[in-house]
Amino acid sequence: MTLGARRIPASSGTRLLEASVVPCVLGLLGPARPRAHAAMASLGLVPAKIAPEYLLFGGAAAISLLAFAALILVPAIGSYGRTWEKATAALLSLFVLAALVLAGVAIGVAIVYFWDDITDFIP
Repeated sequence: MTLGARRIPASSGTRLLEASVVPCVLGLLGPARPRAHAAMASLGLVPAKIAPEYLLFGGAAAISLLAFAALILVPAIGSYGRTWEKATAALLSLFVLAALVLAGVAIGVAIVYFWDDITDFIP
């Protein structure tokens, strides 16, 4: 059964689509907020056009920070009971984050520097 559809109790088995839900979900009614864009334009505000690369790198950074928080920071803080122990664990976790970032940068620099050798190695 699709989103926004209700089964009619009749024996025919047809569906009644709710006009207020399904077209909005499917994008059939046009842009979601044309008035918001018009209001921004009247104030002289223009929505920023962000390149896809920045969106991808920002998304990767957000996912990495969430993974760091869930897999390293939260267990480290949860392992201790006293406040000063939790603060110390959080501070040491930041050192772990810095080490992981530096390792990622070093690997990225090595890939860029040796790119010609890497492409020759791969058939």
